[in-house]
Amino acid sequence: MKYFKIQLLLTALVFAFVLSNFSETLAEDRKTVIDSVIVGKKVYKTGEYSNIVLSTSDSVIIKYSCKINGGERTPFLFRIKLSNSVDSSNHTDRRTTLKYKQMAEDNYSLVIEAFDPGKQWMASHARLDFAVNNARAAMHSELDSLRKHSAVQDSTVKSLNSELSGQSGTIHIPLLFLIAGIAGIAIFMIIILLFIIKKSKQTRNQNMNQAGNDTLDPVQLKAENEKLLSEIAALRGQIDNMQSRRSELMKQNKELQEKVAKLQSKKGELEDLQTQKDDLFAMIIHDIKNPAALIKSLVELLRSYDLTATEQQEVMEDIFATTNKIVFLSQEVSRILALEGSKLVLDMEPVSINEIVKDIAHTNSARARDKSIELLVELEENLPDAEVDPQKIEEVLDNLISNAIKFSNPKSKVMIKTQKDNGVIVVGVSDNGPGLSENDVKKAFKRGSKLTARPTAGEPSSGLGLWIVKKLIEAHKGKVWVRSKLEKGSTFYFLVPMKQDYDGTREIPNVLRGGR
Repeated sequence: MKYFKIQLLLTALVFAFVLSNFSETLAEDRKTVIDSVIVGKKVYKTGEYSNIVLSTSDSVIIKYSCKINGGERTPFLFRIKLSNSVDSSNHTDRRTTLKYKQMAEDNYSLVIEAFDPGKQWMASHARLDFAVNNARAAMHSELDSLRKHSAVQDSTVKSLNSELSGQSGTIHIPLLFLIAGIAGIAIFMIIILLFIIKKSKQTRNQNMNQAGNDTLDPVQLKAENEKLLSEIAALRGQIDNMQSRRSELMKQNKELQEKVAKLQSKKGELEDLQTQKDDLFAMIIHDIKNPAALIKSLVELLRSYDLTATEQQEVMEDIFATTNKIVFLSQEVSRILALEGSKLVLDMEPVSINEIVKDIAHTNSARARDKSIELLVELEENLPDAEVDPQKIEEVLDNLISNAIKFSNPKSKVMIKTQKDNGVIVVGVSDNGPGLSENDVKKAFKRGSKLTARPTAGEPSSGLGLWIVKKLIEAHKGKVWVRSKLEKGSTFYFLVPMKQDYDGTREIPNVLRGGR
């Protein structure tokens, strides 16, 4: 018993000596520590950092701090270095949390070192080694699930072991020898701890000396920081300029593509127009060639034979009719050249559309009587004047009325109507002819279009009249359209504005939408 008391007293004295030296050492202890590592939902704590493995889809959050005299204080700065097998990066930060995500597969080493440039001290660094490997991360995940499963089994085994040890009896060890052994182990551990503390202090002093040489003073550090900020600002300005230039180039490229598309479209339209023009003039030349040949034959007949006065009169009438056909076709060609040449010039003046309708109806009355066609006119009263070129409107009406007579059956009717509608004047010419198919309606106003309907008395038709009507009305900022059904006749409409400040965008008037 006396021996035991002496041994306890010696142990207490040793502990007191060690603690006094140890507390003196702690007064100067500064070290950077990693407090926790979070991978997904899993939290690693101190002592669990030796085997951290991530997948490329994982994110890792690392929390760290600087311990001074056993407490925690946020230092002025942390120097952080992350490296792998091919690259490394260094930066300085005030924050105490790092986050990395979507890292490439490799082995990584993270070194964090706290320092205070103002007070010129540097703490010992903390290091974390981890790996990014999809295969190993999957294996670790499986192992974790197996550990959780085995934990239940372990608790069961411990419970059984407890019951068995209770049944097998208690093992007795002499108390004196147990305490002596513990004291000896404690003394040995204290000696080792003192040695480690001494070595750590020497290493820290060396690091402080090196840091004193490497660490910049506050003025120099501020200058370096401002220099870095100016370089970053310059780089950002360059990036903004490049992005602005890129946007401008993309916009110009888009505009060029649109222009190329429009040019290609115009090229196609021009090629189609040229083809139509070639076909049209070939057709007109063919139509002129036949009556010219007929005139030649009739003249030869007059010169070669002794004809009676009656026979000569018949030949002269044939020559007159054939000459009219040639004149008609020549006039159509002249109109085409006039419309396709320079820009169409209109001589605008306020005109009564009703008066023009009356005049053109009277001009075509003789032609209508020849086919026993009743020509009817229904004019709206008090119709305002319209700013138009009267000669061009007369030509439009003459084309529409003569066409209606040409394609109407004998002993039928042709109706001409006028009316006003919200700033425009509308004119409609209706016949009781064979009507038009849906396909004919679509191409009625195209140049040189040959429709399925034919003149009922063999009158000449070039397929240009309706195209000329469309060109003249559109030059007046107006519109043309047709309503027709097979075997039920057709109605051709046009509208012109009362004033030329009209923008040309008005829809077809509702009062005429129902038509044929």
